[in-house]
Parts: sequence; structure tokens; C-alpha cells
Amino acid sequence: MTHDIEEAFRLGDRIAILKDGQLIQLATKNELLVNPANDFISNIVESEKKFRHLDNLTIKDIMLPLEEKYIFQASQTAETAIKEMRKAEIEFGIVLEKQQYIGTIRLNQLYANTNKKLTQLALEVPIFKPGESVTFAMSIMKDANNFIGIVMENKPEGILLANELLTRLV
Repeated sequence: MTHDIEEAFRLGDRIAILKDGQLIQLATKNELLVNPANDFISNIVESEKKFRHLDNLTIKDIMLPLEEKYIFQASQTAETAIKEMRKAEIEFGIVLEKQQYIGTIRLNQLYANTNKKLTQLALEVPIFKPGESVTFAMSIMKDANNFIGIVMENKPEGILLANELLTRLV
């Protein structure tokens, strides 16, 4: 037990924050930084200073969980993908072939190739494991000049977007 949040970050795997004898949040330090339960927690962990704790944040803390609307099959044509993407209001997707990751597609790229299959159009983007550091991912994405990263162990689990990463850190 401590009253020093920095000490709790160094020593604890999970941190319980109490106010007036009531448990407000029990979480890892990264969860407290990225998703504080309320303003009280945010002030205690100084979540507005996330950059100070950047080395501790993992990709899993920042990634967007993979939603069905982002998944396309390699056998689809660009034309059908365009319709689905416009309906879902998304600008990129993940291409799978028999549940295996092939690559990503971007809406603007599909318009020039409407008759091609997605397997022909899928582009490689950086792939990260959930436990890797955010600073590592930012460096790789910058070097690859890419705003999308795929998070996967054995199958795609999430998406890492450069703009979302910055939004959640600021």
C-alpha cells in the first residue's frame, strides 16, 4: 500500500485507487493511463501526461479491437468491397483468405481497380503483437510511412491507427 502513484506504477501489477474508503478503479497502470474511470483517477495518474509513461504502454492498450465491418475476403472484387466500405463508412479494410491475413485495402485505391479481386490489391502494412511497446510501433509505422498497423498473434485482433494513437495519447 502506498500513497505515491509513481511508486505504485513501479511496484504493482494491478493498482487499486480508493476515494473516501470506496474502490473507484482497479486496473493495470496502462489501463489507468489510457482509460481512467473518471476525472479523479485521471488527476491522480496524470493521464494528461501519457507521454511521460509512453515506454510502459503496449499496443494492446491503444489498439482498436477488430470489428467485422473491417474484414473482407480475398475473393471479393474491389467493386463489392467499395459498396460495403461506403455502407459501413470506413476507408480501409483487412483482407483474409480462409481466415489467414493477406493484407489491407484502402477505399481510394479500390476505385481505380474495380474489376480486380482483393487478393490482387491487398497491401502489406506493419504487423505488431499486442504486448509490443507503443514507441516501437510508432517508430516502425513512421519508418514504413504507413498510418495503419495490424495487431495479431495467430490471427488479426486489432487495428493500430496513427491518428487514433495520437488522439488517445493527447
